[in-house]
Amino acid sequence: MQPKLAADSMLGGLAKWLRLLGLDTYYLRHGPKKPLPDRILLTRRSNRPHQPRLHGWLEIINLSSNDTKSQLRESVQRLGLNKEDARPLSRCNTCNRLLEKVSKDDVLGRVPEFVFSYHNEFSLCPGCGRVYWPGTHHGRMSAVIDGLWDEAS
Repeated sequence: MQPKLAADSMLGGLAKWLRLLGLDTYYLRHGPKKPLPDRILLTRRSNRPHQPRLHGWLEIINLSSNDTKSQLRESVQRLGLNKEDARPLSRCNTCNRLLEKVSKDDVLGRVPEFVFSYHNEFSLCPGCGRVYWPGTHHGRMSAVIDGLWDEAS
């Protein structure tokens, strides 16, 4: 079963990558002010005396990595995820909703002409309306995602 996650305000890049992995990830743009008891909080906050203590989350994982790709690797490892837990490119990386496959006709006029003429597979976010297709970025993202599992073994 996939974990439900929440990424603290300083982990916006990580939140997008976790969504690209297909993981249900809330991005807490203004920090973890109110706990979500059914979610695991990913944070880089330290336990300094002047900061309020974090509590009420299913679990709190304090990441030590500084850069996004290292945070992604650390998150996958600390969450105990394997390749079967991921559903790459199945969520909107902006609003976290599951993408829906749509026909080419459904995106006519919503994507650039050259994209429409060269691609036949499209997905739509029912939340924000973004259209996704397997462009050149798809291969680069897939390589990063596949690399996670190669490095974890």
